[in-house]
Amino acid sequence: SLSSEPSSAGPRADGAEAARSALAELQEALVASGVSEAAPAEGGAEPSGAAALRALSRMKKSELVDECLSRGLLREGESPGTVAELRATLRVERKRDALIGELVERGFAASRARSALQATGWSLDAALAKLLK
Repeated sequence: SLSSEPSSAGPRADGAEAARSALAELQEALVASGVSEAAPAEGGAEPSGAAALRALSRMKKSELVDECLSRGLLREGESPGTVAELRATLRVERKRDALIGELVERGFAASRARSALQATGWSLDAALAKLLK
């Protein structure tokens, strides 16, 4: 939407507006084609997968405990341990989620991927070989 009318904000604002317009058109086309489920919220693109995970190093103890509770790693009223222990636990679980995600991207069901990874000690190559047998 570049026009021949002079802009009071200058060419930089025109370029930014053109870029936003092109991005919006591209997002609409992706949603319409079924490649993308929905356009990202204003302010930037959302990372793929579940909700954006915060860096463990930036999380307060209460946030670490909340994530552990939501993952079923702790029970209500159970002593959560230290921040370092919580971070270590969540680091392992997030790594496991990533391994499951890799196998899901390759076309395997998440439940089968988890079972194969557990049976092989969370080795991606061994789990893949097990799934392909």
